[in-house]
Amino acid sequence: LARHFAVEYAVQFRLILPALARYRMPLPLGGTSNHFRSFVLRDIGGWDPFNVTEDADIGLRLARLGYRTSVLHSITYEEANIRLGNWLAQRARWLKGFMQTWLVHMRSPRRLLREFGWMGFLAVQSTLFGVALSALVHPVFVAIMIWQISQGNFLHPGLISPWRELSYFYLGTLGLSYGLMMTCGAAASRGIRLSGRVFVIATMPFYFLLTSVAGWMALWQLIRNPYHWNKTRHGLSRMAPMQMSRVPLIRSQRISS
Repeated sequence: LARHFAVEYAVQFRLILPALARYRMPLPLGGTSNHFRSFVLRDIGGWDPFNVTEDADIGLRLARLGYRTSVLHSITYEEANIRLGNWLAQRARWLKGFMQTWLVHMRSPRRLLREFGWMGFLAVQSTLFGVALSALVHPVFVAIMIWQISQGNFLHPGLISPWRELSYFYLGTLGLSYGLMMTCGAAASRGIRLSGRVFVIATMPFYFLLTSVAGWMALWQLIRNPYHWNKTRHGLSRMAPMQMSRVPLIRSQRISS
């Protein structure tokens, strides 16, 4: 679990956030290491006390209010979660916060589109709504595929068109998605101390299913108790924090109008 956590952080902080920053897209900040000027926080209204991923919300508000977020190459440390229950509670909070942030900023979609443009608008949909939605629907589609295979209906030579073509498209999309994430994990985790790298990359689909469990927990909590903060227990591992080389630190810089 800790190794998958490390690979996931590597993808987020060494690939996704630097790419968004490079193309000047709005990005949800990561909570590991952020650097702000105090007047910037006052200018954007400070932290949202009701959002359980306040860093993601601040990242979008920075972009909407004319600030640019830069990613600096540096080294930071984060304790990887080693207990499943603790991990699920933490991940459910993160995904619930993504849902909250998306709902808040999508109260006026036209205004958001006008402020960000199409590329920025799509980036918000991908990094917030897309992440939460994929966590929710992933186990549903996997279950449907397993059921169809068990019934002999999936990729059956006698399957009537267009269902035969849809089956191939479905399997190809799933395989491409898994392959893309595994490739990103392998590329991003280079340069960090990680034993059993091949095994970790090969078992990423099972880790995605755990994320789906947390996603459904997040949706339930969003409905029943939206502002509850799932506390994460730290200091559980006796090992030293894993070094994540070149994980970026984040600062904000005003764009001249």
